[in-house]
Amino acid sequence: MRRTVRYPRDLHQYRSDIVIIAENIAIGSTISFSVYGEQVLGSGFKRAKVQALLDPETAMRYADVVAMHSQVLPFLPEGTPSSYSGYYYLKLKMPNQTTTIVGVPWIKLETVEVYSATSLQFDIHNVSPQDQDRIRRLLLANNYTQLESRTLDV
Repeated sequence: MRRTVRYPRDLHQYRSDIVIIAENIAIGSTISFSVYGEQVLGSGFKRAKVQALLDPETAMRYADVVAMHSQVLPFLPEGTPSSYSGYYYLKLKMPNQTTTIVGVPWIKLETVEVYSATSLQFDIHNVSPQDQDRIRRLLLANNYTQLESRTLDV
């Protein structure tokens, strides 16, 4: 199940951002969101698992947040701290199992979607082996990576 966390568009000041993130996004939750500066950061933040909320010094162990900050800064809203050390970062595990770091102010808060852990089961009858492979690839292409399938003799 997916829930969209709705935020007023004027909540882009750092203190509000960190409070909203801390109150709505728990460590271990799965989220999707858009960012400012997609030209720099990319747009692939779909179904990422939140591993940690990091201070700038700790974030530096995982990524060059100084360089990332300077590249994304021109795209950030007014009021964003001008120094990389002025805010916190999320450590995320992406669906392809890579780890990435994202500054909290880089996230467009109105786009955050939090997914609750739910399993879905359905039966599809008269499926060929080729269909089974196509269905699996379709699910993987849409970031559904925790899959389990079995063939039933009916």
